[in-house]
Amino acid sequence: LLEKIANLKSKNLYQVLSPLLEAQLILQQKAPPHANFSFKHVMVRDVAYETLLQSDRVDIHKRIAEAIEAYFPERAKKSPELVARHFTDGKSYDKAVQYWLAAGKKASQSSANIEARSHLEAALSLLEDASETDKNAKLELQSLIYLGSILKLTEGPAAKSTRDTYDKIVALCEKSPESSLHFSGLWGIWHNSLNFKQDHGLVWTNRLQRLADQLEGEEYKLQACHAKWTTLFHLGRFTEAYKQMQEGIQFYDRRRDYLQASKYGGHDPYVCLNGFGSHALWLMGDIEQSLEKAQNCADAATELNHTGSILQSIEANLLIHQFRKDPPMILVWVRKLDDFLSDSELPAFHGMSLLHRGWAVAYQGECDRGLKMMEEGMAIRAQRSNKEDAPLYSDMFAEILSIMGRLEEALEYVKKAISVSREGSYLYWLAELVRREGEIHAKQGSEQAAEQCFLESLEISKEQESRLLSLRAAVSLATLKLKGKNTNEALQILEPVYLSFSDCLESLELEGAKKLYTKLTT
Repeated sequence: LLEKIANLKSKNLYQVLSPLLEAQLILQQKAPPHANFSFKHVMVRDVAYETLLQSDRVDIHKRIAEAIEAYFPERAKKSPELVARHFTDGKSYDKAVQYWLAAGKKASQSSANIEARSHLEAALSLLEDASETDKNAKLELQSLIYLGSILKLTEGPAAKSTRDTYDKIVALCEKSPESSLHFSGLWGIWHNSLNFKQDHGLVWTNRLQRLADQLEGEEYKLQACHAKWTTLFHLGRFTEAYKQMQEGIQFYDRRRDYLQASKYGGHDPYVCLNGFGSHALWLMGDIEQSLEKAQNCADAATELNHTGSILQSIEANLLIHQFRKDPPMILVWVRKLDDFLSDSELPAFHGMSLLHRGWAVAYQGECDRGLKMMEEGMAIRAQRSNKEDAPLYSDMFAEILSIMGRLEEALEYVKKAISVSREGSYLYWLAELVRREGEIHAKQGSEQAAEQCFLESLEISKEQESRLLSLRAAVSLATLKLKGKNTNEALQILEPVYLSFSDCLESLELEGAKKLYTKLTT
């Protein structure tokens, strides 16, 4: 490298270096031709650097970068940030941006999120300083797409830095023609907003699917399915969502899609598929297969050893055990999350940990302590996260407040959650929220209002083909009828739903239903 950049002409390298070695200004390791040289002290290096004219420094940095790029391509590939720094100091900004972007991609693929963010922000800073004529919209959009995924993970989707990044992506996509890069940008915009109302949900995913068909690559077809199964799940269309997962898995290529995770949500789509598959199957009443999917999700993430995918798998398992109301298993996964977070600054996930730990602690009897943790976790999530799981978390709050006898507060939480659920089309938990409202009314002695809620919950869950939430609504309604001495009516409500679970009557989810059914039939 020294030979390539020193412009020695008639002298050879060792003639020049020998006096410096004798004066002990530099040190030599190994023997020629594999020798390495370094300054004896950082201060010697700095003094030498400061004696150079600014124009000479710029020229040398540029020559170093060009020499590494031309003669040592493997080193450039291994350490693109090194080449980027020299091109930056050599004022070759277009080249510098390309290498900062390469460094950001490389770091993000190995889950080195702090380094990736630094490299990508360096690229964007250079692009920001460039004149309008020199700006490279393609490189800017690529840098923003990768940065968006990192910020969503590290800062949270609702953080200002994340939202600002996606606003810039929107603006650039509107100016650019449809392409593979355009697809990645649109996918990122959809993922960060996660607003599932018709105009923000299926319209976005249908647009992605049309573009995927034009691009004709399996990567794009998979990611279009990825967006659609997520959207359909939140819309409460569980059967359709699961079909999208089954379609998507046909396009999955582990090696390719693992490397593409940093562009598409920061997690592996196979991990996501198993997580959402677990939730959809549970809601549809296939408990055993649901738990198998949850385990597959965890196993795949562990094998990939990728930060975003591991966090996705932990969240998926926390939610499935939250659905099941299984405090011991929730605490197992909370501990896994806390262990993982001990080496990371991921505030949105810290909020998730507090919420689930607090619920488990409160549900097992320490209500005041648990509720305090939940409040702290909810405050963090409100600042950092989108509203995707807000209805579920509000239901968790309402349940604990109801247990504590704070019924008016619980009712307020539920009504707000129902409003958010309907407005944003976060509908997967709507049946349970409406049932929770009914349970609170029943505790308050408003039996007519409770019955209306239970009937509405039953209607919603049947429309969504959610057997588990239908069962819960049926248990609540049958319990209310039994209280009014309407045993036959209670049995007619409960029996058909309960007996549809003939293959898993001993499961945790059916304990309450089994006790009530036994009481009604003996």
